Amino acid sequence: MKRFLALAPLRWLYFLQTGNNFQTGNKNYPMKLAILADIHGNLPALEAVLAALERIQPDYVVVNGDLINGAPFSAETVDRIRSLD
Repeated sequence: MKRFLALAPLRWLYFLQTGNNFQTGNKNYPMKLAILADIHGNLPALEAVLAALERIQPDYVVVNGDLINGAPFSAETVDRIRSLD
C-alpha cells in the first residue's frame, strides 16, 4: 500500500469527487482506493482485511472511524492502525 490515511483530509475528498488521482491529478490514471469503517475492535477481521489489501495493493487506504467498542481487542486494534500510518 502506498499510503494509509487515518482520516481523509478534505482536499483528498475533493479528489474523490472529481475522480482525479491523488498523486498526479490525472483523470486518466486509475486509482485504487480502499475505505475501512466499522471495525469495532475486531482485530482478527482487521488482520484478514489487511492481508487482502496487501494482495490488492490499493493506492490509498482511508480509515473512516469506529475503530473500537466493547470488544476485547479495542486497544490492539488502535495500535495496529497506528502502526500502518
